[in-house]
Amino acid sequence: MAVGQKICRNQGAQGESNGPGGSFASANGLVEGKAGAVQPTFSEALQLLRQNEVPIVGNIVHSAEEAQFVVKKIFDREKIALKAATMQKSKKAAGLVEVNVSAEDVHGAYERIAEKSGSNEIFIAPMANNGIELVVGARMTEYGVAVLVGAGGSLTEKMKDVQICIEPATMEDVLDKISRLREFPLLNGERGCPKVCMEEVAEIALHLAEIVRNNPSYEIDLNPVRAYGRVASALDFRVVLNENFQARQETPMPQGQFNKYMRAALNAKSIAFIGASDRVIGMAVSDNRVVGIERVEGEVATVRTATGTCEMKAGAEVLLIDSPMKTLAKNLLGFPGNAYFVNPKGGELLGRKAYASIGELPEVPDMAVILIDAAKTIDALEECGKKGIKTVVIESSGFKEVGNIELEAKLKEVIARYGMIVIGPNGIGVCVPGNGIDLMFLAQEKNGRLAGGGKTSIFSQSGSIAAIMMDNEARLGGKMNAFLSVGNMSGVTSEQLLRYFGQDKGTKVIGVILEGLPDGKEFMEAASEIGKTKPIVVLKLGKTSGEKTASHTGSLAGDYNAFLAAAEKSGVIVAENIDQFWLACKILETQPLPATGSVAFVTNAGGHLTHAYDQMTKEGVPVSSLEPGTVETIKSIVSKNATITNAAIDLVADSNPVVVDGVVRALVEDKNVGFIYLAPFPGPPTLTEPVLGKIASHQGEKPIAVLLNTSPLATEWRAKLEGMGVPTTTSHEDAAQATRAIINYAAWRKAQE
Repeated sequence: MAVGQKICRNQGAQGESNGPGGSFASANGLVEGKAGAVQPTFSEALQLLRQNEVPIVGNIVHSAEEAQFVVKKIFDREKIALKAATMQKSKKAAGLVEVNVSAEDVHGAYERIAEKSGSNEIFIAPMANNGIELVVGARMTEYGVAVLVGAGGSLTEKMKDVQICIEPATMEDVLDKISRLREFPLLNGERGCPKVCMEEVAEIALHLAEIVRNNPSYEIDLNPVRAYGRVASALDFRVVLNENFQARQETPMPQGQFNKYMRAALNAKSIAFIGASDRVIGMAVSDNRVVGIERVEGEVATVRTATGTCEMKAGAEVLLIDSPMKTLAKNLLGFPGNAYFVNPKGGELLGRKAYASIGELPEVPDMAVILIDAAKTIDALEECGKKGIKTVVIESSGFKEVGNIELEAKLKEVIARYGMIVIGPNGIGVCVPGNGIDLMFLAQEKNGRLAGGGKTSIFSQSGSIAAIMMDNEARLGGKMNAFLSVGNMSGVTSEQLLRYFGQDKGTKVIGVILEGLPDGKEFMEAASEIGKTKPIVVLKLGKTSGEKTASHTGSLAGDYNAFLAAAEKSGVIVAENIDQFWLACKILETQPLPATGSVAFVTNAGGHLTHAYDQMTKEGVPVSSLEPGTVETIKSIVSKNATITNAAIDLVADSNPVVVDGVVRALVEDKNVGFIYLAPFPGPPTLTEPVLGKIASHQGEKPIAVLLNTSPLATEWRAKLEGMGVPTTTSHEDAAQATRAIINYAAWRKAQE
């Protein structure tokens, strides 16, 4: 890859190269995954870097006399660092590195390290006495090559002042990241420091990206990179194996075929449930003796205990609870199409005919759902394949999430053999309320469902988080288009689902709740295409990683940081929590995108205003500067006690619906205002319920959202506003973070035009 014209390069900065001759075998070969990848020696790593035009100041020496010669002739008697060339993997080995060594002590330092390491191969380089120390690195991530730049030397892990750029990266991309560093003012010449040639640092980063692209199993650290004036060069480096890299192994189903099967499933006219049952579960009220239910006759339950069977009074002594299989079957009773129950006993279940096998079904269902023991799931899926069922939801658990990798592998083999879509396993089901599809094993009376008629479609790896969100929002009358609990994602990829909902006419906003993202690069490529017309909101769980890393780049450009960099580049909106996730989805579904990047805030409670201002400022969202005519209009409407600080407006406690209506109208007409937040405190007697309709009447031209507290009256107002299409929240923090993310998305989308 051409990285552009070399800028500010001082060709003499690297020093002489004493690296071994010959070619480096892996320099141009693509290493697929861990298999076959070999840790390069220090000499090989040095040669690889220099062959790719990475400026390294330092030499490998093989004797104390050679070390003295190098110090005298090349490094001009600077303070020196010596390191055993065996130190590729770790910096922790005592005695293998010495720093701030004087020219007089180089001979002794060499001999001490050589004796300790058992090798006469020692790397020698000057200390970074002048200039600014940086770290520059690159590694392969799920999202492509991640390039890291930041504060180097001893400050790298302490300060964590780093920026990450995801490929494809240009010189401009890397320079933009450098400009965001906290130490950028120093790099830019403040406090008497010579101004650093940023292009020189960026070019080094791009060279590292090219090396990792050709050698994806390698992780590279240059630390420190000494940047001084027009010169930047590395004084130390490591090239280690990226223990977490794994190349994508599977070839997904063609997208057109996937869309066809998924469309048929989510608009199903017939569904089969394998595992349907009317079984109930018993739980003793006063002790834990009950292990199962034999039968129930009237108010008497015959229960199994550890010592035998006995009779208990249902409700008083033992609680009878519907099993997940019965709950799902009951939910299917509301399906308007053909719902087929499959149970090996046959007979009748919940007033419906039960089929003893999948093969007995009178038609090929558009979709099947499996909820049985994990060990029996493979055979059931096989029967679905033989029947010709193309989309199957597996809610059974007991696969790779509990370490049963072998069983999951068998599952994938069946999926591939029959060319099926499998949603799951280890999920809580699928819900398409507009089509009457509820395949969740959660009881509707205990866990609320979002109503149909919405335009947000969600797929989630976490079933419980999504279920909590739906339950909370159902109480406010929330709506959606579709929900898929994808669990382990054994038979679909996030990219496939993203592209499906990207072309789905019923979807305006795509919500994604992720734990892992093995197809991260493909996901982000799809997101950058789809995001130009449909916003994508992601809640990424598992921000703290258990990854083992052998470099600063591995530590600081790990999974979540790389995800954030890729999301920014691809226009993905990242939420910090589940409430913020749904708030962003609601705003994007019901409101237009902001035309400017500033916000107006209106309230009748001063504390609300102060809190809102603090949070917006923290997130870097400026309060709008109102046009003079807008200020005069608002002053003519509000009480003399009201305060107007730019577009932060406190109407005070004697405001009323008419005043709110006039102020919002003025803000809508002000071209400087991008986003309008209202926080009506319902306590004062003059602010009455008609204010809700006044607020809702101004929707359409600019995004409007409302912040209310959690009192019973405020919650009632929230539900009414949501019913009018106005998004609401109870959190200033969520409001500020969602606003900032949406403003950034609007700017990204405009830049794509």
